[in-house]
Amino acid sequence: PGAAYAFELSVSAPFAGVGAEVVRLCVPLNRPPYGGDVVYAPTSGVSMSTVFTLTADGWTDDDADDLPLRYSFESRSEQTELLGELRLTASLDAFLPAGIWDFSVRVADQYSAATLAEAVGRCTVASLAPHEP
Repeated sequence: PGAAYAFELSVSAPFAGVGAEVVRLCVPLNRPPYGGDVVYAPTSGVSMSTVFTLTADGWTDDDADDLPLRYSFESRSEQTELLGELRLTASLDAFLPAGIWDFSVRVADQYSAATLAEAVGRCTVASLAPHEP
């Protein structure tokens, strides 16, 4: 908070009898959302049967004008899968295929200043057991 770019322009025209004139402009930076994490539950389950809930918790922004915050969840195993575009809801329910999964969330303010957070740990999703006759 409080960071800014400062620009200064100095102009002079001594041949015309004009001394130096200085103009300064400070442009504040938009700090991205901060202070949160992403959690998931349960930590293991069965492919396409268990509902996994991802939650972006504790995120904030210094400037109320930057609200509302938007969230985009992602899962990664052998491939990366976007679990939804930016949304206003800070949680998401999903079914996952078999594999070992990592999760992350991208949290953005209305001006697109964003932060990426990784979940701690890995989620194990087992294959759905075939039915025996």
